[in-house]
Amino acid sequence: MMRSLSFFLFATILFFGLHYSGVVHFDFLDSVPEDASYAKGKAIPDVVFTKLDGTQFRLSEHAGKVVLLHFWGTWCAPCQEEFPRLIKEMKQYEQQNMVMLAVAADHTQKEVKDFFEVLYKEHELSLPRNIELIWDEDGKVAAESFQITGFPETIVLNSQHLMLQKIVGPIEWDKPFLELLAELLNETQKK
Repeated sequence: MMRSLSFFLFATILFFGLHYSGVVHFDFLDSVPEDASYAKGKAIPDVVFTKLDGTQFRLSEHAGKVVLLHFWGTWCAPCQEEFPRLIKEMKQYEQQNMVMLAVAADHTQKEVKDFFEVLYKEHELSLPRNIELIWDEDGKVAAESFQITGFPETIVLNSQHLMLQKIVGPIEWDKPFLELLAELLNETQKK
């Protein structure tokens, strides 16, 4: 009896630990209720974010822009691996009407700053103007406003800030995703 209880507890902790650390993602834990304010096709709440320099801004300050809300953490191995590619891909859109809000769910701003200091040196990269680094102390905004349960996760918003897609795990910059971005950017130019 005690052995099976111990195994059950170990398996449960392992299951949720892998999921919430971002190592393995179980999609059934991320289902979005149709009536949720963050569901596909619905407007995202006008959340207040804090930049790394401590200044605050609202999502609505990016009205008319395509927004990629990218939730990640410096402690997340898939996030660490993904970030150099995000920077390279977003540089291609630097002159476009699109911004990525890279929302880091870390304990301190220093952890995020230190991560980028190392990233810039190791990969000889600089942050493009269309990526804004956001600090979300302990993932509070991610959890409370967007029900993010694992990292990385990205929410794609059109220029009216309606949620079009939620990407669980690293972004695949493949043909369907690039076509979606092209379509969204084309819509912003028509207005």
